[in-house]
Amino acid sequence: MLWIFPLFPATPKLGPVYQKITHFVPMEFPLLIIVPALFLDVLRPKMAVWKKWTQAAAAGAIFLLTFVAAQWPFAAFLVSPGSANWFFGTKYFAYFASPNGYDVRHLFFPLERSAGRFWTIMAEALVLAALSSRLGLACGEWLRKIRR
Repeated sequence: MLWIFPLFPATPKLGPVYQKITHFVPMEFPLLIIVPALFLDVLRPKMAVWKKWTQAAAAGAIFLLTFVAAQWPFAAFLVSPGSANWFFGTKYFAYFASPNGYDVRHLFFPLERSAGRFWTIMAEALVLAALSSRLGLACGEWLRKIRR
């Protein structure tokens, strides 16, 4: 969609219109989830003999670490002027995007106010990654039992 939508003309029909729109506005460039997926594919067979909760904790940690390692520098690139092209699509903004918005000005949104808050958010992300990994493992076990 990122490469196809801008090929079609469009005009905004609702207000307020802050951005000059002449073509369809695509969604943003996707997250780099492929990086953690590749790491998990390689390491999953080695973790198969572990207990399920240990597997989930390790998979959650691997996912979070590899995702942050890949996405963080890529996000820094996406807010730079070098990504404002047809391939990465950071030059497209919704008609209602304020000219003073962080994305329009190519700035990061300040989510946390301190290093302590940042690490709290990362710890929460690690716990949620482990829990969702365990849920995924449980769903996979259930699906494996389904027979025709």
